[in-house]
Amino acid sequence: MSKISDLSNEELFDKYYYLVKIIANHYQKYSRQFEDLVQEGSIGLLEAKAHFDEDKGAQFQTYASFWIKKRILSILDKEIKENHHLEFNDAIELIDTNLSITEKENHGENINFSFDLPKLEELILKRSFEEKKSLNDIAGEFGISREKARQFKQKAMRRYKSEMLKKETKV
Repeated sequence: MSKISDLSNEELFDKYYYLVKIIANHYQKYSRQFEDLVQEGSIGLLEAKAHFDEDKGAQFQTYASFWIKKRILSILDKEIKENHHLEFNDAIELIDTNLSITEKENHGENINFSFDLPKLEELILKRSFEEKKSLNDIAGEFGISREKARQFKQKAMRRYKSEMLKKETKV
């Protein structure tokens, strides 16, 4: 059996590309295109080859799985952070395309959701977008941690995205 370091990249992909596709398929539901995930996973496979030490006794497949997941998760994390750091106006514009928004008032935007949203999540989104409150302020108002407020906000935005995807597929 040849050493992993002796394999060409083509031989490496012939032997382990299936692993990249299996792992990428597991993360496909998190909004990236499958091909993008496979590409990132393939880079992870190459990184695994570069860092693998056969003398430590680990199986390459197990070691490569770590690097493949690491690359895929890092690109998904980057996407989430980019989406999370939308400016207020960009976020309102995003919501405005799919929600009915009433007349602007002095204190911000009034948002009316056209689908059911748990009350706490709805209130957190309204505080965030209508009143332009920070997560710290929202957390203090509801007696929860900043992290919990962030999680509720993200969950509400995921629900919103899911509802908008449902509407798009019906059209």
